[in-house]
Amino acid sequence: MWELGLVFESVNEFRAVVTKYVAAEHVAIEKCVNEPTRVRVGCTTGCPWLLYASIDSRSMNFIVKIYNPIHKCDPINRNILCNTKFLASHFNERIKEQLDIRIFEFQLLIKKKLDLHVGRTVCRRSKNKVIAELMGDYNLEFKRILDYRDELLRSNPGSICVMKPVSYTHLTLPTTERV
Repeated sequence: MWELGLVFESVNEFRAVVTKYVAAEHVAIEKCVNEPTRVRVGCTTGCPWLLYASIDSRSMNFIVKIYNPIHKCDPINRNILCNTKFLASHFNERIKEQLDIRIFEFQLLIKKKLDLHVGRTVCRRSKNKVIAELMGDYNLEFKRILDYRDELLRSNPGSICVMKPVSYTHLTLPTTERV
């Protein structure tokens, strides 16, 4: 529930709560003013609903300063604020539990849980974002393979380590041998 004087720790927390509100209430809103120090949110359909929050100079918290609670718009089931970032954070645990979830199953899950229609591309990107956070970036790990070889040779004196990395289109490492 929104009310005047509602306090948030940061503008990012406020934006996240607005996105959750939009997904739960099925309303179409737009951020008229979206700056690091102030955010103004209103309905896109000419509805009088309005929410304005900014940083309080004394407490340095993000506080709701203007709020008009009257909605005169129809509910919607497609929303641009229900994006990759929101879906990845909202369904993070579910994707981690079921890494092989298919995109159309993920779409049905979103429809069932949030009653929102989301495209396949957004679902795919959300799933890939969670998996990338879970697995790490393999390109960065691959670049460190020579460091791994050096550590093996340092910790096991007298051993031999031969590395023949597979060359990718964007990354080629020479074949290395060390005795």
